[in-house]
Amino acid sequence: MQTLPGITLYGQPEKNGIYDQQEIVTLITQYYELLAKMRDFPASYIKYAPYDPPIDVDLAKSFDLEPQVIELLQALPYIEGYSNEDEFILGGSFADMRDLEVLMQSRDPGFASPEGGFDDENGEYMRPWEICINECGNHGTMMFLDTRNGESHITMEGQDSGHSEDSGVYNFPGVLRSRNRNSHDHLPSRHARELFEDFTNRLLKLQWIPSSEDRRMLSEWDEEYEDLRLLFRTYGWPHNFNHTSFDSAYSRWREFLTIKSHACDSASDIIDQKLNLDSATESLNSHSKRVHMGVWDRDPGKHPEEISMLETILEENREIVNEANEMLEKAIADHGDWKGERAEMIKAWRKHFENDIEREERNLEWWRGEGKAHSKEEEIEETREKIRVLKGRLANVGEQPVSVEEPDGVKFCDFGEWGHYYFLNPDGSQLYAYGSWKLRNNTSGKRYWIPEQREFAYESDEMNARYIFSFAGEVIFRETRDCLRDIAAPSLGTLIMRYHRGAAQAYSDDLENRIDSVNGREDWERMKKVAVVGERKRSQDKGQYTEYNVWVDDKLKRVMKDNDIEDIKEESIEETAIKQDNVKIEDVKEEIIKEKPTGEIFIKDEFSDRVFMKTES
Repeated sequence: MQTLPGITLYGQPEKNGIYDQQEIVTLITQYYELLAKMRDFPASYIKYAPYDPPIDVDLAKSFDLEPQVIELLQALPYIEGYSNEDEFILGGSFADMRDLEVLMQSRDPGFASPEGGFDDENGEYMRPWEICINECGNHGTMMFLDTRNGESHITMEGQDSGHSEDSGVYNFPGVLRSRNRNSHDHLPSRHARELFEDFTNRLLKLQWIPSSEDRRMLSEWDEEYEDLRLLFRTYGWPHNFNHTSFDSAYSRWREFLTIKSHACDSASDIIDQKLNLDSATESLNSHSKRVHMGVWDRDPGKHPEEISMLETILEENREIVNEANEMLEKAIADHGDWKGERAEMIKAWRKHFENDIEREERNLEWWRGEGKAHSKEEEIEETREKIRVLKGRLANVGEQPVSVEEPDGVKFCDFGEWGHYYFLNPDGSQLYAYGSWKLRNNTSGKRYWIPEQREFAYESDEMNARYIFSFAGEVIFRETRDCLRDIAAPSLGTLIMRYHRGAAQAYSDDLENRIDSVNGREDWERMKKVAVVGERKRSQDKGQYTEYNVWVDDKLKRVMKDNDIEDIKEESIEETAIKQDNVKIEDVKEEIIKEKPTGEIFIKDEFSDRVFMKTES
């Protein structure tokens, strides 16, 4: 709302500037081309002006559209073959205005069936100078472009909500709404350039990922998002994207998801009960950690009633775990021929190959018989080759992947209850790291914590803090240094994590007092010795003793292990790094790891195009 002496104006202030048709065409063209680069659809689907068929100008004029709107319709690029069920932005779909029905519906994109004028209760709402550049899809978002009022502003309205769906203008103050319930004049808008730059940035950062298979946009809430994001980064997105290798790996990944889905369907009850048991066990373990040698929360003076309550909860959790175990055993018995997850996956692979072979053999028979007049030798030979490959894979069905893993020996590690996770290269150097808070399961069944603050660990040149966490995920030490380039390495119940300097500042401020009061810098060496000795003894008692606590400073060519410092030769680092290939982290003992600094894109494009899968032995 704008207030002037004696006058109150409602609605947005008038925007200054001149409508630029070429800017709109360029923005939408670049956005479409980016989607094509991300394999949302083939680049050939983008149809640039002039095109065939052209826009029906006579139909457009019949809607009393202003000349600049008709000119824009004739200049915009369109996506061929994609219509009202394919996601463009925020649930809204692509609109090919060359289609007469699409062009007609664009004057009532919300399917409101208006009656009357712009001031009537259920009146018209598309002004002659406006264009809806997309379709609403399945109750998605409509994007209204104003070609008259200012510099090409776009209003985004949800078909169902009637509210703005543009996160860039959420803080815009409320204004009076027209009595016309179809009107969007009261909603905030922003410059088309700002809007498309925002959405382009989300694609480049992989906050949004188009899924060509589902024809929709994936975000962090979607099951397949984590796998697909890692796949993009593995093949160099965005600056060094190897689309050929990506396409090959993506195809194998999709095939694997199909097989996994079939396997899960046949054993869904067992899988549900296993997840139920995992959840119950996790709750029991979390509660059990509160008691140590008969003392709850390390407080010998805790009130008896509180102790009784804690022990009751512990016993209830144990009963829940026992019940979950019994339910899992029953589900396995009911399944009949359950022989484990690997056997179910192999069974699904076998059925997949058999069905594909049967289909291709029918195709080949048709080429030789009824379709002989239409057949081509190269098509027949291509079908024979498909059958040969499928039979070869069927003969070696036991070698097919049964789980998803990172490429070329890259290892995934989660840590503590805070949801930190990271990736290590085969040589032990840090590939990727996240601080996160939401637990999810990805398509391989592996648990992932989805980050809320994506700025964590994004720019290596901005790293200036090292955090060391206890086994329970508590911060026990923080060290800062300009452009610190430590690796992330698991060790004796501790983990070194790096954070982006700017994003971690508020987090650091919150922890400052507790960190300094619990383990100040002056006490660090003493506390670390105690922690190391205690953790080593605990690990030895459990038969899990592993030394893996190395920090390499490339400038000094020195390796720090616990409190000892020893000089090393550069070649010894290289030799050890080579030996790290395909070795699980828990099996590594006192290895020297050479750090490889990473830039904005953490996953190198030199990885082979082998899909991220492994076959269990």
